This record gives sequence, structure tokens and C-alpha cells, in this order.
Amino acid sequence: MRVILSAAVTADGYLDDNGPGRLVISTPGDWAAVLRLRAGCDAILVGAETVRRDNPALSLRDDAERARRAARGLRPDLSKAVVTRSGRLDPSLRFFTEGDAERYVFSPYDIPELEAVATVISSEGAPVTAVRIVTELEKRGIRRLLVEGGAQTLGLFLGAGRRSTLCGQSAARARQRTGRGAIPLRAARCGTVPPGEYRRHGDCVLHAA
Repeated sequence: MRVILSAAVTADGYLDDNGPGRLVISTPGDWAAVLRLRAGCDAILVGAETVRRDNPALSLRDDAERARRAARGLRPDLSKAVVTRSGRLDPSLRFFTEGDAERYVFSPYDIPELEAVATVISSEGAPVTAVRIVTELEKRGIRRLLVEGGAQTLGLFLGAGRRSTLCGQSAARARQRTGRGAIPLRAARCGTVPPGEYRRHGDCVLHAA
């Protein structure tokens, strides 16, 4: 499987803060690049905290891209996956209610209240690992996986030492204020990616697979 990790960071190296609202870092141009990236993948993965805080639908919003997928015999939207440790996910969230796609929940335990809206993949009490996620998604025909965060979910893959593509946008003017409990990029264990293997493409830093 090809795994692509995508993240937006502030100029001083933060992914997010611990405030109640969503921290907007990406520019409209960044979002356009992300949508193109999504269109070329089979599935998208995020962490449960991202789903709870941002309530994203994670669907393709470009009609042309949706039509191209349909012409190739694919469903208009990517399959969606979320990883959770607690199982605290509301089935009314947009992740579960919007889009034409398969939905997967990776959890250490069964979550009966989500079984009507998603396929729950339990690791039977063991922590969810990147290897487990990749193995289970490959069984379901996923060949290109886009991981969009947050920090713990990105770290799950980087910490496993998988050779992936890392694509990040850096907001030149956006900086965190001290005292807000900000989440630094190092929280995603990006230091495990050999620095000599990065290459820059515009505002993106890529780690070749």
C-alpha cells in the first residue's frame, strides 16, 4: 500500500492548539492541493479527535473529480477511516452521515452503537497499530491511503517506520501564541523520517516512498 501523510503547520512548527475551535492554517491554494491529493487516493484516515473537533465530512467537493472517479467505476467519494482509543464517536457526526463511501472505525474494542453506520474493526483489546490499519484496508481493496492527522495519527505511521510520502504545507505568516497548549509538529514524531530524504516542491516538503 502507498501511504501519504498530509499535514499543515504554522511557521513556527505547530499542527494545532488545544482551543475549543478549529485552528485554520491552510490557505485556499493549500485546500485545492489537498482536494487533488484526495482524488488520487482510495481512502482517507483521520483520528477521532479530528472528527470530534472539526466534524468533517471528508468527501470530495469537486464535481469534476467525482465524475472522473465514477467514470473509472469508483464510488464518487473516498472510503473513510477513523482510529479511536475510547470509542467516543457520535453516529450523527458528518463523517458517518455524509458522502457516498465505505466507513471504517479502528478501535481496540467493539463499538455496537456505530455498527449501523460503519464497519468497526476491533483489535480485540490490543492497541491499534499502523500495520493493523494497513493490513485491514488492503484486505478491502485499498491501495492508496491518505492520512490527514491529527498529530497522534500521523505519529502512528511515522513511528512505525513505514516508508511513506510526507506532504506538508507551512503557513508563512501563521504563528502560535504562547500559553495555548499548542501541538508541535514533533508530536507526530516527524523526527523519525530521515531528514536527508526530504525534498521541497513549492511550499510542500516531500519524503519519497
